[in-house]
Parts: sequence; structure tokens; C-alpha cells
Amino acid sequence: MAITLAALIDVLAYERQPIRHIWQALGCQRRELAALLTQHCDQLHRVGIRLHGATKEERSGGTTRYIEVRGVSYAAISRTVPVEFSGVVMPVLPEGFAGYILARIVRGTADVAELVAIRDGVQSLIDQAASGEIHQRDERPAPHLTYRLEKIGKSKSGPYWYAYWREDGKLRKKYIGKERPDESPSPDP
Repeated sequence: MAITLAALIDVLAYERQPIRHIWQALGCQRRELAALLTQHCDQLHRVGIRLHGATKEERSGGTTRYIEVRGVSYAAISRTVPVEFSGVVMPVLPEGFAGYILARIVRGTADVAELVAIRDGVQSLIDQAASGEIHQRDERPAPHLTYRLEKIGKSKSGPYWYAYWREDGKLRKKYIGKERPDESPSPDP
């Protein structure tokens, strides 16, 4: 039985699901899922499918833990809000619950109770902003920092602490010092 993108979307959730669970839920072989994803690779984002890269550990744990699509290893798949509904191209909607609700509104599948709750929540935020109860916040979320203790150079001097985070799709690094800080530092250099 040939699997389709529609069948794949039906078994996906908005949370990451391991590749093995997906091909088992579809009742197909791992290579069939890889072939489907490779064939439709350019369309995946538009139809609401997100591939999650495999870590070195996942790649070394056996071929049932990942698949390869155009030379890249993926260990999980999740559903996102598609950017295309019934042929109408929409702006990219946020992932997670907000994106889920917006997709239901755009598709016309949100029920009246959900729409009323959204309207009331937005009206409440408008009222709070108008009365000064809500203050302007920095729109950039604080980055998730990972600390690493590293020895540097040929002489392996150190060890020194470094903070790592992702910003605009790039991995950033900042020297912290000999001691790990108790509080998360600002990643600004």
C-alpha cells in the first residue's frame, strides 16, 4: 500500500514524534516513509510537516531511529500549521497552540465557544493595555543558554566556562570565565 502526505498528516501530532512511531502508525516500512518525504521534500513546510534533525546519538543507535532525506538525517517529525489552505497561501502562522487555533479559525473548524473565548481574551488584553496595566515588554525571548566547561588551545589551558545559544539561526558563544555564574548572563557581547 502506497502512503500519501494526507495519511502522514493524519498520524502526526504537534509534538515531536520519533520516526519509528510514524512509520509503524502508517503501517509501512521505514524506506517507504523516507521515499515519500524525499519525493515531497519541497512541499513539506507548505502542507504543515516539520522534520527534526537526528543527533549523533540517534544516528548511531540503529537505522530504525532515523531516516535520510536528501542526505540529511532526521529522527522525528511533527505537524505545524500549514501555510496553504485550500490553495490560498497564508502567512506563516506560529507553531504550537496559537498556531493550532489560528489554523482552525482559518479553516472554519473552530467552534463558537473557542471564538468567543479568543475574542474575550483579546478584549481583556486590549483593556489592560489601555489602562496601563500591561507594560511594553522586550519582544525577543530570553535565549536558552547552555554552559560548557572547555580547555582551549594546544596547551589546553583553562578550563573556562562558555555560554552557547542560538540567535537568528546561528550558534553563538560567549566567554564566561573560570567560574560558572549562578545567574544566566545576558548573551550580548
